[in-house]
Amino acid sequence: MALRVWIHFSDIFDIPLNRSHNIPSLLASWFNSGRKGSLQGLCVTLTPMLILWEVWKERCARKFEYGHRWNHCFYQVIIARVRYWLIRLSHVFHPKCSSSHDFEGIAGQLGIHYANPPSKAPTIVYWTRPPEGYVALNKDGASKDGLAAGGGVIRNQDGVHITNYFSFYGT
Repeated sequence: MALRVWIHFSDIFDIPLNRSHNIPSLLASWFNSGRKGSLQGLCVTLTPMLILWEVWKERCARKFEYGHRWNHCFYQVIIARVRYWLIRLSHVFHPKCSSSHDFEGIAGQLGIHYANPPSKAPTIVYWTRPPEGYVALNKDGASKDGLAAGGGVIRNQDGVHITNYFSFYGT
């Protein structure tokens, strides 16, 4: 029953289902396939958790609830429940970043309304002439993986290059 559910959603999301994987590596392959903050990220995070939850609930119902009847097509009920929760939660989720272009087709297969955040208006950057006798300083800096650097350029009121600088700030 559980394998059919995993195969169903793995096929939709195009996430390979390697049967030799254990649960932590299976979850990692799902969690690492979507962009955080996007609708796609929400779905690839929730889908495996919902599958585990619904399979566990069904197993407990069969084992502990008196009068619970097992149906050989119960995997379809679990698939429907997972889809139900994905649809419900996607309606209240407000993405902070865009999903991949491939996700639009996946969302259509799941019945989820595909939504990306609105595009931000571009910021226009331009040089402003400094007053007579002054200079303009354009600077920038960046950091990544614990390393940082910065630099800039100084121009006169006519835009003529006076000097530039660069510094590696380290870690």
